[in-house]
Amino acid sequence: EDQNLFNLIACPQYPELAPDMVALNNQRNNTAFSIIDTPLRLSPDNVVEWATNNNGLGLPTQDGLLVGDEYAGAFYPSCQTNDLSGNTVVTAPSHMMIRTIIHSDAISHPWFAPAGLRRGLVDNALSIGYVNGKTGKFIATTVNQGLRDTLYQNDVNPITFIPGSGITN
Repeated sequence: EDQNLFNLIACPQYPELAPDMVALNNQRNNTAFSIIDTPLRLSPDNVVEWATNNNGLGLPTQDGLLVGDEYAGAFYPSCQTNDLSGNTVVTAPSHMMIRTIIHSDAISHPWFAPAGLRRGLVDNALSIGYVNGKTGKFIATTVNQGLRDTLYQNDVNPITFIPGSGITN
């Protein structure tokens, strides 16, 4: 009998697969947590529009957070990191969160949130930001308290830089 034991589901850089990940987890009786990425191009100015599925219009572009589930979490923003060859690359928030969740589970229990300065520190990213949709360049950004509050209200988990501590979920 083939059995696959896992408790995290992620499809890095494919935010459009969020409904499929949630459906898979529902079929598994909610035994996993789905890590949902925000698109790399989302600036702080338009992440809320994405989170509310085009401000609640539900436009058929599929360009928005189409699913909300207690066993899933969307994260913002993306990050710069190094690949295995040492090159600087841009990747999705799930890159940071898979490692952070695994580390959090190793030092505490799975039911504790991988957040804050004790269990939410990110150690596999150089900086946070987004890719400018027009130029294709990575723009480092901060996630200030006002944006964090707005993201929380729209079911998106913010990743931010805290001076003296580092990048934190």
